[in-house]
Amino acid sequence: MYARLRLDDSALETLEPPGDFLTTVSEDDKVTLDHYTAWMDTGGTNAAYERHADVLRGQGFKVLNLFKARQMVKEHSQTNPVTYDMCRSSCVSFSGPYRDLRACPLCDLDRYRLDGRTSFKTYQYTPVLPRLQAYYSDSHWAELLRYRHQRAQQACHAFQDGRRPADVSHLFADLTDGFANSENASTFADPRDCVVYISTDGAQILDNRRPSSAWIVLLQLLNLPPAFRFKPDHLHVSMLIPGPSNPDNLESFFWPLCAELAMLGEEGAPTWDALTSEWFQLRVHLGGVLADQPASAKLSRLTGHTGLYVHHLLHVAEQILMLGSIRGSSQATCERHIGIRKKGLSTFRFPYGAMAHRCVLRTQVTLSRIRLGMDLAQPPPDPPKLMLSFRIGHHHQRVGDSQRGRLDELLADVAPSRSKVVAYGVFSTERGERVRGLCCEQDDSRSSAVVKFQGAGSDRHVGRISQFLAVFTEDEMEAYAFLERFETEETSRSMDVGRWTGAWDLIRADCILEVVAALHIEEAVYICSRSSVQDQGELGEEADDDDVES
Repeated sequence: MYARLRLDDSALETLEPPGDFLTTVSEDDKVTLDHYTAWMDTGGTNAAYERHADVLRGQGFKVLNLFKARQMVKEHSQTNPVTYDMCRSSCVSFSGPYRDLRACPLCDLDRYRLDGRTSFKTYQYTPVLPRLQAYYSDSHWAELLRYRHQRAQQACHAFQDGRRPADVSHLFADLTDGFANSENASTFADPRDCVVYISTDGAQILDNRRPSSAWIVLLQLLNLPPAFRFKPDHLHVSMLIPGPSNPDNLESFFWPLCAELAMLGEEGAPTWDALTSEWFQLRVHLGGVLADQPASAKLSRLTGHTGLYVHHLLHVAEQILMLGSIRGSSQATCERHIGIRKKGLSTFRFPYGAMAHRCVLRTQVTLSRIRLGMDLAQPPPDPPKLMLSFRIGHHHQRVGDSQRGRLDELLADVAPSRSKVVAYGVFSTERGERVRGLCCEQDDSRSSAVVKFQGAGSDRHVGRISQFLAVFTEDEMEAYAFLERFETEETSRSMDVGRWTGAWDLIRADCILEVVAALHIEEAVYICSRSSVQDQGELGEEADDDDVES
């Protein structure tokens, strides 16, 4: 895919700085790019593009037509997808060891049509190197890409190279925070080295249409902070594998990606760092592969009666200790990205080609804006204010009679002069986490009702919230949480083991510190702290009309 790109330090010093894109781009080109971006964001038609372009032209801007706008974006992004042949039954990709075959090695179907040159079916692979070079070409993004190194250094200091226990104040919030980073610190010779994670999953492109299933392969850049890493424009779509059948040999489709990562990990590529105004040899390393069970089975082959046996229960605490986080979710990330990109898709006859084309165009737009300094890295928004939402109604679960009596006693103590009490099911913390009480959750559903909260003094406790209460007095409103207390019987560095006591208490909602994970195994309950690395505000419910700001 690439010629030999490895250069030593002396050769890098002789390279001339790259040309400044801004000197070759006019204001009309920037207006065209803004217009083209807005047109893509809204899913407009070709006629809509020209109609709105005419409005801008009437104001004196020389907006390019759609064809020339696409050519301009492609040129500035320096991104060109590579087309590979594949089996028409989606068995294998004719790449790597299969590149010279004329028929599928699994189903024996012909690769080419009667002319012997035209393939029956193809897919596109988008290299990741142009994206990384675009980030480093802008000083704002180049500085952000130091995030991984900075967090990894903190982990190294916390573990002190494994010779002493970790610093008790060390937070396991991201994949950079685990012990594995301190063990592998020597792998990353340059703070600018990049680490990527592969996420893959199957998804439907068109709703309720079986023939439109496809496999998407995303790259997550660990160098970016979580506030940017999971944004759709910064998830790199490496390929979209057409269906409708699932790929039998998924590894063959990964061959172009693995070949590029192997080359970038071993050889590297000369890249301009706008932050330090120098050339350096960019190296990219694979951190891991995130996938659900079907995809994991295809990649690891550890399944079925002929597969290798592996223990099904991984110790959660040890995984967090080694990796730093268990929040990497392949299925949710891939399905969410497909859902965003397929909005307004109406090409029912060729859904794969239309979807792949959208992903490539979006990548080219994003990288063009970064290279031209039009898409600066903005800090994440301020955390939302404390808020109660999801008012508990007659159709929701109610507290039992015994808990009701206990709640009345507690309310009499904390607010004897209360004028009104309203029950709510959801509370948003200062950190942006949404806590859901058990009254609006089913027992078998994924819940966020278990929390760690600040007790008297500096003590921290764990509780399971039933509901939230807005307690009104003549002068103010206070938010409280009605919860069942947890008794810790054994504790470790990152996990507590104990049981629910059946004792109920009422705490101020602003005493909630974080949502924690609770795992029930027979009579024992395992509590594991976790820190959110994704913007949960984007994924949570919209506030109700009767939301209360506390």
